[in-house]
Amino acid sequence: MTRTRIPCPSAQPVYAAVALWRDRCLLDDLGLFNDNRVSTLGNIEVLVRDFVQQPDLGEGTFLSKLRGQLTAAPPGAVQLAAELLYVHLLIARSSTIGGAKKLQQVRTVLGFAG
Repeated sequence: MTRTRIPCPSAQPVYAAVALWRDRCLLDDLGLFNDNRVSTLGNIEVLVRDFVQQPDLGEGTFLSKLRGQLTAAPPGAVQLAAELLYVHLLIARSSTIGGAKKLQQVRTVLGFAG
């Protein structure tokens, strides 16, 4: 296998988290944070309908607008949104958003499910 770049040792936790997400969510159809099946067609359709097709262009923070968009979403769709946010935040530079803030945001979205 040819390597096009040498990964930084500090990036290894990110690679491990992505591998866990790949294995659990994409290959085994399990949730990242528990063994629930959240990557279902139904939950994906809810996110597409309530988030992608209904953009909130108004005032407010990303999380406050996301909360409004997911108000009627079932817990599985909310968990899927939190897991996708988690994967999205994995590559964000720590100088932009630190680990504590990332964790807070993911927990906030999980809290939308009640």
